[in-house]
Amino acid sequence: NITDARKSAYDGLQKQAKRMKVISDNAHPKPDIGSTVRIPVPDVDRGRGDARSILAVVLESTEDGFYRLGTKEGVIAKYYSRSEFSVCPANILTIDEVSKENELSLRSVARAQSTGHGQAFKKCSCKTKCDSKRCACRKNH
Repeated sequence: NITDARKSAYDGLQKQAKRMKVISDNAHPKPDIGSTVRIPVPDVDRGRGDARSILAVVLESTEDGFYRLGTKEGVIAKYYSRSEFSVCPANILTIDEVSKENELSLRSVARAQSTGHGQAFKKCSCKTKCDSKRCACRKNH
């Protein structure tokens, strides 16, 4: 009967989902409130010379298992699951250092912590030692 086959397929998917959830929970430790975590920054959101990850603090956790994270620049607008960050062994940041009045995206935080100017990375490839007005380096200085 097709109804029985659908029910057994549904039950099998539910069992598989529970197994996958247990494996994921064991692979990613549960962070405490106030612990420092490392969030990887995607390549499209950072410049070439910028850090590959940012440090944040766990501010709160929801009942669904999502976490609100904050940095010195502000609170990150997105809620994160355990698999999206890794817990640092030492607490580098504290909750008191988090600027709670700003709510920013991950890209904005990465740009604020950037040593350059966000994604832009200008490089001089002049052969005339920056003498002409067409040189990008000379325009910037």
